[in-house]
Amino acid sequence: YHREPSPRVDPAAAEGILVDRIRAGELRLEKWNADVEQWLHRARLLARLLPERGLLTYDEDEVGAILHEIAAGATRYSHVRNRDCLSHLRNALSYADQQFVEQMAPPRVPLPAGPRMKVEYYPDGPPRGRARIQELYGLRETPRIAGGRQPLLLEILAPNFRPVQVTDDLANFWKNTYPEIKKELQRRYPKHEWR
Repeated sequence: YHREPSPRVDPAAAEGILVDRIRAGELRLEKWNADVEQWLHRARLLARLLPERGLLTYDEDEVGAILHEIAAGATRYSHVRNRDCLSHLRNALSYADQQFVEQMAPPRVPLPAGPRMKVEYYPDGPPRGRARIQELYGLRETPRIAGGRQPLLLEILAPNFRPVQVTDDLANFWKNTYPEIKKELQRRYPKHEWR
């Protein structure tokens, strides 16, 4: 009985096939997650708002090159399925540019009267933050990112975490909307602080 040796898989060809199937959505990278998507939205927003910085835009070709890095040396899906993705995306930028993204499009912004507010970034539309009214006390103006070029869209929540207002003009909210809703909320939530 004579067994034929199994044919050698060409790693470069296998890598190309894996990347094509990942891009087509036929294979899923388990660690291409919300953190990866947020990084892409943050970096792309800054590339748009601050073109003078010359940041990578993570266009289709650039993302393709990064997928090839992630898939390097893999000859089957099981080899690449659980590989880290975020570090490959981050490392496509210089260390200085990575720090720039962290500072100019932060995942969280400080609030004067509450914990740091998480910021969600989107492929289109402004970044959004959510906070309860009490956590926004002391904040007169809408928080801005990207060196002041981008106001956040704020979802202002009642104590029960239901939205009472969505605005990118916090000063106007305090002046015009808050006095109206404060009466109602004060009646419903008398234990909370109302300024």
